[in-house]
Amino acid sequence: IQYKLRCIAFQSLKAGVISPNFTQAMKLWTLLGIPAFGAVLTLFWMMVFKPLPVYWGSLLSPTVYLSAKVSLSILWVFTGVTSLVFAKDTGIEILLKGGFTLPLAETALHAGAMLDIGIGVWILTHVRLTICYLAQLIVIATYTVLLSFIDQEFWLHPFGPVTKNFHIMMLIYLMCVHEASLAEKHEAATWPGQPRYNDSLC
Repeated sequence: IQYKLRCIAFQSLKAGVISPNFTQAMKLWTLLGIPAFGAVLTLFWMMVFKPLPVYWGSLLSPTVYLSAKVSLSILWVFTGVTSLVFAKDTGIEILLKGGFTLPLAETALHAGAMLDIGIGVWILTHVRLTICYLAQLIVIATYTVLLSFIDQEFWLHPFGPVTKNFHIMMLIYLMCVHEASLAEKHEAATWPGQPRYNDSLC
């Protein structure tokens, strides 16, 4: 949506008239941004002030961890759905600008969208979550590098479509560390008194 707004703004600047599409896209971005911003503030408040009990040895309380997982899952799934439904043309345009051919751009767009949706579902399955979090870090880093090569202006965009990735990656890293600590405590409870080797990935 942010990239679409940028393109429409340039077109409107050349035409000298604000396009109705810009107003519609801005309303949608604002509608989605308000609850997202509120959710981030709520999560930050819960992590700093810890209104709920934090279990000894855990980085996050169960409620905060669950909230972070659900929020992250929604982010990935919505990103994938947006790429396939709401902003497919915008995604193709970005890839074409990066030198992709049209067939390759369409294939990459669909593959990336399905990957995003798959990661969002994976987060809620409780299966090998440490690997899931590491995969997310790799995917986000890859997206960031690709966008940087395609158009460096993304770094200076007022809505921060690239710079936000660092905050998301930090959250994912914290969740990865928390999941690894839970796995270690589970192993300790399962094999009490036995020597354990820290083979966690985070």
